[in-house]
Amino acid sequence: MARLIFNASDVRRVVEHSIRSAQGEIAKWDTATEANGFTPERAIPDEPHVILVHDDGVYLMSNGKPRDIVGPDGADMIDRKKDEGRSFVAYAKGCHPKKDSDWWETSRALVGGDDFGEYLPWAKDLLAHLDAGASQIVIECGRDSLALVTP
Repeated sequence: MARLIFNASDVRRVVEHSIRSAQGEIAKWDTATEANGFTPERAIPDEPHVILVHDDGVYLMSNGKPRDIVGPDGADMIDRKKDEGRSFVAYAKGCHPKKDSDWWETSRALVGGDDFGEYLPWAKDLLAHLDAGASQIVIECGRDSLALVTP
């Protein structure tokens, strides 16, 4: 099983944003069928979610709205009305495209080659781990499973 390891302070920012924000819409892919053109049902979750993403690296981000925007240099955006920049994310160890030279190979080795976004209802659980003193957050990735590893 592959292990994704995240910096605690970065995850704290993601989690706290998710908990204090309205939740963004999630796609329920298990409702997608051939009859509806493989379109997922969309819903607003009842509890705070984080999103595990694989595209340019592997990272966690908040599902909260409005987004936690940072500028191109990673600095906080002062004018949050503009939808410029990117959402703040917590990269998995070795999977940051601007800091890790082998990020692409590492990302593929950890989670495979396909891009994805997996909505996880773990925001409060992650905060509990962080409040208990966790210095890092670890997620185990199996072929068909994700699990938060308890410190």
